Amino acid sequence: MGIYNTYGKKGLQLKVGELNLKHFNIGDKVDIPDGIYLEYGGIIVIKDRIFIAEYEHLTNKWGDIVSIDEFLNNNNPITHVIKKHLK
Repeated sequence: MGIYNTYGKKGLQLKVGELNLKHFNIGDKVDIPDGIYLEYGGIIVIKDRIFIAEYEHLTNKWGDIVSIDEFLNNNNPITHVIKKHLK
């Protein structure tokens, strides 16, 4: 555990909101804006300032798992696929 609030079963840390070392579970009211937040360990969803869902991976429209690392490291997954097929 670090200096940030944690979310869900895996204790995902997000660097937004107040830094008060709280842990939030699904159904808890949170102090961060609505959105889908990606972290290396998973994904959380906030709606109406309530923590509503937690996921371990992201899936594209074909059912393939998309690398969260590629998103977080600004590595466009589409470009990655194109580069792989152009070799």
